[in-house]
Amino acid sequence: SRLPATRSRLFSDEGVGLIRQWAGDFLQLPFFEPLCSIMIIMNSVLIGYTAEFNSQLVRDQSFDERQEPMPVVILGHICTVFFCLELVLRMVNMGADFWIKADGRCWNMFDLFLVLFSLAELAVMFSNTSQDLGGNRLKTIKMLRIVRVFRVFRFFRELSLLALMIIDSMRSLLWALVLMTIIIYVFAILFTESASAYLRDVRNDGQGPGLDVERYFGSLYKTVYILVQCMMNGVSWGGVA
Repeated sequence: SRLPATRSRLFSDEGVGLIRQWAGDFLQLPFFEPLCSIMIIMNSVLIGYTAEFNSQLVRDQSFDERQEPMPVVILGHICTVFFCLELVLRMVNMGADFWIKADGRCWNMFDLFLVLFSLAELAVMFSNTSQDLGGNRLKTIKMLRIVRVFRVFRFFRELSLLALMIIDSMRSLLWALVLMTIIIYVFAILFTESASAYLRDVRNDGQGPGLDVERYFGSLYKTVYILVQCMMNGVSWGGVA
């Protein structure tokens, strides 16, 4: 009779509130956020090591599917378990606010996606179906876990400020690109018209300077392309002119 009574108290409103309080107290521990940052950085380092390991296999012309070193695999699983526990604690602590609260909702969805992705990867790995999905394709998908490194913005205010400044400057950058596109378009029309008039006047037969004019400015598309190349230092304007 004690077990049902204990269970009923646990799932009562008071019990749920107590569990949420425990989860909140754990999340508020002084070492928790630095630990999260360390785990995120370690996970990023492990992903970088995996990329280098795979490239080393190609350089050595060793195309047998050698497994990564066991310590790396174990540390990767530890990171996955830690991120799962962190997500569960935050979901328990926040309750419905995890889904509906505007403040931090995007980060919550981002974390949830990454954790579900990691769990799906583990399920594929332990079910031995990675060969059916394609080994190289699975490795490429695994590299997407590197986006978790952006979570450090959540724990470092300076990085968050820099990211917000870059995002705020995107609007000005967009209008600058629009202005640059208009300028390139106007000059492309002028150069294309001038090139067309020149080619008509000399009635070039495929030799001489007309060949280069037609190659660089023979159409509006070619002119826009060569102007963009000159602007990005892909082609020297001296050689084109």
